[in-house]
Amino acid sequence: WPAQRPHIARDFAMLYCCCSANSDQISEVTLQTPGLSSAVDVRDSPEVVAESALIGDWVTEYGQYTISRPQANGLLEYLEEDLNASILKRLMGKLSQQGEWWEGDIFDKMTGKIAGRLRIKVDGTGLRSFYKPTNGEWCQSGVLSSRA
Repeated sequence: WPAQRPHIARDFAMLYCCCSANSDQISEVTLQTPGLSSAVDVRDSPEVVAESALIGDWVTEYGQYTISRPQANGLLEYLEEDLNASILKRLMGKLSQQGEWWEGDIFDKMTGKIAGRLRIKVDGTGLRSFYKPTNGEWCQSGVLSSRA
């Protein structure tokens, strides 16, 4: 199953499989399903399922954030903007998968400086996140997020 071929199509799905006519020859076959109305990612690995479970808008007791996948490069983007706070807060970062966790440095969008490091994973129907300030320690209990 060629993981490097996660074709996404709007009007048809392309599925890849390896077929063997005999033990010496393996060929690739492309199957098309015309008329499929929604986008389909034909990769079916645990990493993809976990990645898609993180994408969306999330809310915690401290505010709201968004996780998106703007490019198909294996990275997720974290964005937290609090326009109602007395101090404007805009945090952003790129998260990469590290085992069951998605981790990355978080930057202050206004100054460009690293604010800390964030790690997130699926926890039941929500997300559990842990934050570590630049010169500090990981928070102990983490924060549970639910879909906004």
